[in-house]
Amino acid sequence: LIEMKNFTSRRHKGINKVTDSKIRRAEKGDHGQMVVLGLMYYNGFGVKQDYKKAFEWWTRAAELKNTNAYMNLAAMYFEGVYVSKDVQKGLELCLKAEEETHYFGWQHMLGNLYLYMEIFGLDPDYKKAAYWYGKAAEQNFSSSQNQLAYLYLNGLGVERDYKKAFDLCMKAAQEDPTAMNNLANMYLNGLGVPKDEKKALEWRLKAAENGNLEAMNDLGIMYLNEKNYEKALEYFTEAAEEDSTSALNSLGVMYLRGEGVEKDYKKAEEYFIKAVKLDDSRNLIKINLGCTYELQGNMQKAHEWYNIAAQKITSEEINNFRRLVSEGNKRSPKSFLKYFDEIFSKK
Repeated sequence: LIEMKNFTSRRHKGINKVTDSKIRRAEKGDHGQMVVLGLMYYNGFGVKQDYKKAFEWWTRAAELKNTNAYMNLAAMYFEGVYVSKDVQKGLELCLKAEEETHYFGWQHMLGNLYLYMEIFGLDPDYKKAAYWYGKAAEQNFSSSQNQLAYLYLNGLGVERDYKKAFDLCMKAAQEDPTAMNNLANMYLNGLGVPKDEKKALEWRLKAAENGNLEAMNDLGIMYLNEKNYEKALEYFTEAAEEDSTSALNSLGVMYLRGEGVEKDYKKAEEYFIKAVKLDDSRNLIKINLGCTYELQGNMQKAHEWYNIAAQKITSEEINNFRRLVSEGNKRSPKSFLKYFDEIFSKK
């Protein structure tokens, strides 16, 4: 939705004033100017924000089959801005945009919408997601190739096929940093290709060099396990500066345990809090924050965060927590172990 809403704004960064000439051109049927005026009213660029006027201008442009207008209106329906929230209406508008141009960007967005339907409280439609990613992948759109690889890797909407997943990921990795890191994981685990740790590292480094934050965090973890604390800190810090929740958590853990740095519970607390603010879905980070408060003697705060984490725990996370506790319980506060048994074992 953010991508849809910002698409036109990226193309018209210089607009800052509603002028008579813009309005005249729009009134004469210039649907591009209609989209620009709608954008200005929607965002309050050089004019008082007015969703009604934005909706009216985009509706007029959509009547002239302007695809940007279709997508902007769709975003309004998806979010319920000015109009009643209507997911089906939003999808219909997205499909109209795609029908006009068969643009791979619209196809990719349709794939994302069907894959992430849960944001609307609906079940994902993996088959439709695979279909639209496939259409965009045929046009060599790397992001769609990467997403389609994910579906083949996990057997979602398509029959699981590691070889197809690898081939698609390799195509995408020629320019997509996320695909580069995914390719590293496939080499590391021997999925669709013989296991090759050297190639895995090469692709991981390439992904990090191209700005992939998860790759930076993965490299940090690798160096941390090798006790190369200087390199680990370097990669974690670089990713954390770009607001990577994984890297912020990793830095928090380093300071919590005193691994490669002087033990500092306050610094650990700061990193965990920032990570939770950026991504409220990461229960392990909430557990880590609770541990940090407990080690500082603040049991009230510790129990508060343990219970917050417990409210949205999944069975997969429970199993991961049990494994972490069994492997490293010497580092875990006793109260956490007690809460683990009392709260999580009931789920």
